[in-house]
Amino acid sequence: MAHLYLDLGVADVIGLLGFSLYMLNYTSLSLRWVSGDSVQYLAMNMAAATCVLVGLTTQFNLPSAMIQVFWIVLSVFGIVLRLRNRASHRRAAERAQTRSNALTASP
Repeated sequence: MAHLYLDLGVADVIGLLGFSLYMLNYTSLSLRWVSGDSVQYLAMNMAAATCVLVGLTTQFNLPSAMIQVFWIVLSVFGIVLRLRNRASHRRAAERAQTRSNALTASP
C-alpha cells in the first residue's frame, strides 16, 4: 500500500495558513459576513498574502510573489485610507457637537 508523505516545513505550513485565510475571507465576503470595504476584510487579505509570501520562500515563484506583494500593498493602502476617513469623520462630528453645544448654551 502506498503512503502519502508530505514533508512540510514551517514556511509551507504558513503558506497553507495563508491559503486558508484567503478562502475564509472570500467565503465571508460571499456570504456577506464581512464588507469588501472594511478594515477587517483588508487586514485578512494582507495577512493571507503575507503568509503565502512566506510559503513561497521554499519554492519561489516570481509571478505568485508579485501577486502577494500587490495584495499586501493594496491592503495597506486601503487600511490607511479607511482609518484616515474614520478619524476625519470623528473630528467633523466632534466639531459639529461643539458648535451645537455652543449654540444651545448661548443666552
